[in-house]
Amino acid sequence: MVYQEEISQKQQLEWYKNLDPATNLYLIIENNDTSCGLINIKNINPDTGNSESGLFIWKEDLTRSHLPVLASWLLSETGYGIAGGPGTEIKVLKSNNSAIEFNKKMGFNITREENDIVFMYQSKKSFSEATRSSRERFLQGRKEGHEIDLSFNDHENDDFILANFLKLTDQHKDLRKTISDRHYSFTITF
Repeated sequence: MVYQEEISQKQQLEWYKNLDPATNLYLIIENNDTSCGLINIKNINPDTGNSESGLFIWKEDLTRSHLPVLASWLLSETGYGIAGGPGTEIKVLKSNNSAIEFNKKMGFNITREENDIVFMYQSKKSFSEATRSSRERFLQGRKEGHEIDLSFNDHENDDFILANFLKLTDQHKDLRKTISDRHYSFTITF
């Protein structure tokens, strides 16, 4: 995420209320039941399915852990495997070499640079080719199975976000299992 200024809780709530839930999906990353980051698929183009995406870990001690990799995989699997999008663009500060290198390992390619921002694009194919062997090794070591759990809380916008997310994922109903009216599990196939 490129925005670097600190904002108040009131400003953040105002920003969140003004998002179009039909084209913006923001998910909180939790680790051991503690919120520690955010991933998003935003500005989803209804005609092409392309989008922008982002990842932010605010717990400094987790930025070099397995969590950013898993969150990035989750974001891509959600965008490609569940919502069916063909590709996503990200913006990275040119000075953030570690983020640029990290994203290259996730299948992103630099498409252009403007001022202090690097634009990168990842297609479903480039994601799959860059990460397939790592994801397969990870899943082979899991005892829990190949599911991604997504749950929606009771925020006033979550009902609309949930309805739009379910509409986005209707094309893959066979992968979706309802756990409760606000909690869904998706089977991931590589």
